[in-house]
Amino acid sequence: MKGKLNIKILIIALIILIVAGVAVVFFLKSKASSEEEKAPNPSSEVNYSVTMEDMYCNIKNSKRILKIKLTIQTSDENKKAIIEAKQFVIRDEANKIIRNNTEEDLLGTGSMENLKRAIQRSLSNYFADESIVVFFDEFVIQ
Repeated sequence: MKGKLNIKILIIALIILIVAGVAVVFFLKSKASSEEEKAPNPSSEVNYSVTMEDMYCNIKNSKRILKIKLTIQTSDENKKAIIEAKQFVIRDEANKIIRNNTEEDLLGTGSMENLKRAIQRSLSNYFADESIVVFFDEFVIQ
């Protein structure tokens, strides 16, 4: 009698676990599909980019230099023309930011992302364009 009761309890517990598992999977799939519907399709957005010439920047408290090549991306065609015309401003802003970083700052974990964000913030403020994105085509400390 006790053995049959244990088997029934085991079967009921197993059924509850299966139902709970199916519910969790269903919930996660529906959540993921709703997030996909909300997310904009990046390929449908038109982006314009300007690739700068190589830049050589002094590094704070170091005899080494940083060689970088930036690509600036915007979603506004008019801003692209302004960015092309004001490349000297971009170079100046990037130089100011890089010169305030030591070699350790530039080699540390997440340093490239931090540097990109700093340059991006500066350019977004200067050009009044929040859609500006900065990419490093080259990043070499010599």
